[in-house]
Amino acid sequence: MKKYIIPLEKLPNQTIRVELDGKNCNLTFITRDGKTYLNEFDVEDEVVLCGVICLNETDILKYQNFNGKLYFKDLNGYEEPYYTGFNDRFVLIYEVV
Repeated sequence: MKKYIIPLEKLPNQTIRVELDGKNCNLTFITRDGKTYLNEFDVEDEVVLCGVICLNETDILKYQNFNGKLYFKDLNGYEEPYYTGFNDRFVLIYEVV
């Protein structure tokens, strides 16, 4: 099992481009009412997920066809991820199983 940390900016709204399972993916995160959402998840320019709330240690891609899990991990406890703590307290992890 390998874990990859995906770096994020400390911004409330952002889009990042990563390769997961050999597929080009765009992840757009937004902040609403103090919560972080994966607003849109594109795989090879096709939208496959929209509006998924990001919770600590919960697989964002649970029902998608990937050989891994994508989730946030709180390194200091068990809080839900928030952009001001990205990379320091809250890390986005892709874990290949």
